[in-house]
Amino acid sequence: MRAFCAQRGIPYSETGLLASYVQVLRHLHTTGRAAGREPAADTAAAGPDSAPEPGSRTRLLAARAAGRRILVTMSPYPAGPRRHLATSPFSAPGPEPPAECFAAGDKVTHDKYGLGTVTGVEEGIALLIDFGSHVQRILTPSAKLSKL
Repeated sequence: MRAFCAQRGIPYSETGLLASYVQVLRHLHTTGRAAGREPAADTAAAGPDSAPEPGSRTRLLAARAAGRRILVTMSPYPAGPRRHLATSPFSAPGPEPPAECFAAGDKVTHDKYGLGTVTGVEEGIALLIDFGSHVQRILTPSAKLSKL
């Protein structure tokens, strides 16, 4: 390995496991800090209206300098039910049952809050339910809510 690195002009050193982790973390810390400073220096030298050079690193840094989000977190909720494939060996799911319609005065039960009475209805949006100890607004449709 030492001869290979010497032929190519690559610095070579031998360290233990923990020392190698320290070296890697220091390198990542310094390059990350330097990357955070580069866009401001580039825009100050070239002017605010100049376009960055093509390349993934410069585009990434330009996006960071412009204040745009680079990584977008994904929603933990699924987009919707998956469609059934015609070639699937499993049987197709049955049609979804119609959503329950609630009216003021209906008795309901909730998995978390227990028994309650519907006091208000926001059509297609939510229900106001009096559970005795408190009034709760619950979005509809809710799998935890059922009419008695």
